[in-house]
Amino acid sequence: MSCSAAIIAVVCRIINNGNILMKKPFVAILMGSDSDLPVMEASFEILRKFEIPFEVKVTSAHRTPEATHNFVTDADDRGCAAFICICNKVVRRFRSTMSR
Repeated sequence: MSCSAAIIAVVCRIINNGNILMKKPFVAILMGSDSDLPVMEASFEILRKFEIPFEVKVTSAHRTPEATHNFVTDADDRGCAAFICICNKVVRRFRSTMSR
């Protein structure tokens, strides 16, 4: 497991009280890089304030387009109600991946 994956796994466990697999509606937060984490922390706080469950995933539409596509297409089955995404300079590749 990479350092960024470990950080996100810990964040998910803290946010969801150890339950990474969500069983009720939640918000999926997608980041193209773990360097986006400091920017997205404000969204974590707002979701916590309103007691909205969420999960965090670092997945690059540029480096791992298939993994990104699978995460997004599987999200509905897991109960995802909305996405918050940050992808910096890879917006076009992200859109391309999602349009498949």
